[in-house]
Amino acid sequence: MRRITVLSLILCLAVPVFAAEDAGYLKWFEEAKFGLFIHWGIYSLIGRGEWVMHNEKIPVEEYEKLQPQFNPTEFDAEKWVQLAQAAGMKYITITSKHHDGFCMFDSKLTDYTSMHSPAQRDFIGELTRACQKHGMKISYYYSLLDWHHPDYKTNLPAYIEYAKGQLRELCTNYGKIDGIWFDGGWEHSAEEWHSKEIIDMIRELQPGIVINNRARYDGDFDTPEQHVPGGQRKEGQRPWREPAAQRGADAGGRDPARGDRPADVDRRLDEAQLREHLRHHGGALPHLALRPVHAQGQYAVCARV
Repeated sequence: MRRITVLSLILCLAVPVFAAEDAGYLKWFEEAKFGLFIHWGIYSLIGRGEWVMHNEKIPVEEYEKLQPQFNPTEFDAEKWVQLAQAAGMKYITITSKHHDGFCMFDSKLTDYTSMHSPAQRDFIGELTRACQKHGMKISYYYSLLDWHHPDYKTNLPAYIEYAKGQLRELCTNYGKIDGIWFDGGWEHSAEEWHSKEIIDMIRELQPGIVINNRARYDGDFDTPEQHVPGGQRKEGQRPWREPAAQRGADAGGRDPARGDRPADVDRRLDEAQLREHLRHHGGALPHLALRPVHAQGQYAVCARV
């Protein structure tokens, strides 16, 4: 039986209106407008979303059996980046580690990585190099929450040192990167996370990097979820990105029968004034088609198997 690897694609569309003081290192963020957010990991082998381990109460020892099955031989970073550029995208954000704890990069702090799967590949490194080669901005999603690491529940200080070490790896092993998208910080306060210390370290290692607010700390932009703030951004108001899941394609699973029609995508783009992330679950890159979003003269990425 042919195994299909499913990943999640979020179209990152935004036309933020920045105040004058946002010039400088946020300038590219202001001008980018349209990007691609990729959720990809060993949960893709199951095909029911990145929360499947939690939602279906899969024990750690059972979920770990996915690692020796993970070998996406058709992954081609060059094609991914070129496809995104052909769609008019200006930046890519990809999951380096989601809540399940599996790392898509070469971390020396754990064996729970793609380098220790049959693939034996550093997918973050490959995609980063392709982005850098083609002038595409690259940002890493990193989950503070970790369902796999034993210290997360039993020894938070030790786990924080682990997370800091991994973020240091991400900020030093791949040259210039452009953003960190934190997630999963809701179980602890900024003080418990040592968020300021972590973000200061990141900024020291990567001057000019753009960081979101999900480490329970302000960061550079807000991330409201499942609603679009109304109206134009006012003077002094913080910039934001909104990850809006499409119908039938949220983190709980994949239901192509309930996916949005082109007209639905157009309507949501209009509602958000291009300032939202539209999430797509489905298909296996590089088997993607480009569907025109006529109202905006841009293209949405549509996955097909």
